[in-house]
Amino acid sequence: MNRRWTALAVPAVALSVALSGVGSASAATKPVIRTAAGHVVISYTGIGRDAGWYYHDSQQAKVVLTPAYEQDATEQWAASRATPGSAHDIVVGGVNYYNSGSGWTSVKMTAANLNVWRQHGDPNVSEAKFRAVKGVHWVGTRHYRVAGGYSQVGSFLAWEYFLSSKSLSSNQIKGVTIDLWNDPAGRPVKISVYGSSSIVRLSITETFFNYNQPVTITAPK
Repeated sequence: MNRRWTALAVPAVALSVALSGVGSASAATKPVIRTAAGHVVISYTGIGRDAGWYYHDSQQAKVVLTPAYEQDATEQWAASRATPGSAHDIVVGGVNYYNSGSGWTSVKMTAANLNVWRQHGDPNVSEAKFRAVKGVHWVGTRHYRVAGGYSQVGSFLAWEYFLSSKSLSSNQIKGVTIDLWNDPAGRPVKISVYGSSSIVRLSITETFFNYNQPVTITAPK
């Protein structure tokens, strides 16, 4: 749910949503999400000739979607060939505050910026993007899946995790499997992505929780 995503420039390991008739409620009948929390873990783990290489990124956030978008998110990342780091990202009162260890910076956001961030922070939009991928099918109770290469699933990976085709091809990953689970109300509660090659395993786990619970977000002092 935090949309800065320092993990986007993942280095290559070799450096040594319109689906009809399937599943849960349509977007038109889904419960309104006013607030939510989320946690995402992205992990690249070297295997074979690149055993010992890794890149891990963990982000958690709480968001307010209405009446005005607000966010409080933190991120931590670590890699075998880079210095670990962390960041704190807050959006409140139409201002984005960001601190990656060198102090807070701030910028006033436009209405268009806020709208894009709101869409990225809305779990219902995440599911809609998933369901727009060709080939999504029902697996079990409130569980859906799609598997394919970047040409098939890339629109979702780019939207949800800002992963480019190079994120897979540079690591020789030809395809991934994406699973999504809903709660009984039809809201997404978990998304997982898995792919591998002879040199790396890619794993992404995203969870959504605390729907419509009270959320207070304040600007840093």
